[in-house]
Amino acid sequence: MTLKDIDLEIVNPFLIAAYDVFKKLFSVEIRKGAVILKENPTASYEIAIIIGVSGHKYTGVVVYSMKKSTAINLINSFDSDFKVDSADETFPDALGEVANIISGNAVSEFSQNNIMLKITTPSVIIGEAFEVHLLDQTTLSTDMITPFGEFEINVAIKKF
Repeated sequence: MTLKDIDLEIVNPFLIAAYDVFKKLFSVEIRKGAVILKENPTASYEIAIIIGVSGHKYTGVVVYSMKKSTAINLINSFDSDFKVDSADETFPDALGEVANIISGNAVSEFSQNNIMLKITTPSVIIGEAFEVHLLDQTTLSTDMITPFGEFEINVAIKKF
């Protein structure tokens, strides 16, 4: 498993989209933290938001992952008069929507370069001890540091 297994032209639009979405939607700057190679896109934290990506000779997933406290801070920053917690039934939907906006912006970036990709509806998994078996695909995992806490973006997309 080496960096040669990763197509950075596929990874970078997701990172750029995260920067842009946090700036526009949450009015905050984020910065890149640690970047590591993983054997698969397994989430490091207790929340995972999984989005499938396919099209134009590419297939794979993007897994966004964060601590529950980060997710609560993030969602509650939408509206200071409205507070949710992880038990609220709208909580997973709101997290999925944030991931969907980031991924949708990345896909728009690809389309400007005539790479037509599709994304799936986000699947949100919340729990202290969950196990999801995703494809064994070399993954570039990037920590993103925000005022709400850290989250990671795991991009496991390959060309076929």
